[in-house]
Amino acid sequence: MRFKGFRSELTLSLEGNIVWATFRGAASTELMSFFANSVEEVIAPLNGEFWALICISDDLEAATPEAEVILVDAIRMNQNLGCRVSCYVFLQHFLDIKWTVP
Repeated sequence: MRFKGFRSELTLSLEGNIVWATFRGAASTELMSFFANSVEEVIAPLNGEFWALICISDDLEAATPEAEVILVDAIRMNQNLGCRVSCYVFLQHFLDIKWTVP
């Protein structure tokens, strides 16, 4: 399942009992609303089984306060839908790190 906005993108997929959500670009209300409204459809094949959510952000820009509210509500809804574990990975912060070995 995919959302593509003017400056944002989201791909949702299900592998076993893991939902993968890959975010890019602006964290708009449209993007977060799509995420909130699409997870239930993505997990439908699980028939009520527990599941995990892995969100990967590649160059995700700061969210508006309105988008943050939608995201927090989506996280609560996901818990009610059977999400038992969630992980959020923000790649842009790690790509600029210069690794040194002492």
